[in-house]
Amino acid sequence: MCISNQEIEIERLKTTVIALNAKASVVDDHKDDVDKHKVRHDEHVSARESLHVQITETRETVRVQ
Repeated sequence: MCISNQEIEIERLKTTVIALNAKASVVDDHKDDVDKHKVRHDEHVSARESLHVQITETRETVRVQ
């Protein structure tokens, strides 16, 4: 069996495509993680703001009494 230069180059290109697809998959996973962390961060900021409002209202209630 004799393998031509063209067949060797095709195999190299296939290997390159497979490697790039794997890297793209990793990047997509990182993007998903960032999106999830952003949602959680936004939820925490909202909860912290709500808690701040409650503390302020409680302080005013205690001050009036």
